[in-house]
Amino acid sequence: AKYEKSMKMLDFPNGPPFAPAAWLPADLASFTTFNWNMTKAIDNFGPLFNETIGEGNEKAWEEALDSITNDPKGPRVDLQGMIFDQLGTLAATVSDNLEPVTIRSERRLFIAEIKDVAKVTQALEKNYAKDKNAKRVTHGGVNYWEITPDAPKHAGDIPLVPIEPAGPGM
Repeated sequence: AKYEKSMKMLDFPNGPPFAPAAWLPADLASFTTFNWNMTKAIDNFGPLFNETIGEGNEKAWEEALDSITNDPKGPRVDLQGMIFDQLGTLAATVSDNLEPVTIRSERRLFIAEIKDVAKVTQALEKNYAKDKNAKRVTHGGVNYWEITPDAPKHAGDIPLVPIEPAGPGM
């Protein structure tokens, strides 16, 4: 309670451990589980969004949610009711790498406990149906959306940032 604004997002309550789901492959690069009060995280995300994405506009998060819900050209998905309110507290992250290993080999997945799967599925179907970078995939009986950003045509299209050596005493 002592934290202000978006620091309140970081609420990780104690809870029972849980094992990887049976549909996850055994050769993952990483698997991390944790308990996270995701409802509290979403409820306190606004100030962070407003400062970063909204560039200081104190209503940016509220306007973004309203646009996603009500803009006739948008997905018209009620993120709060159909997704955010459906989040539990169990969460996991997994990663693996496609072979051969390249600069774009890493794949990451965030897994969240869902209270009403049908409601979230409906929201995701509606949200991603027209997204050219989203593809519905089924693996091991589990459906999910794979989001693939527009890939550069070759490695030369990826901007490289030179790293300068640290000076003495650094």
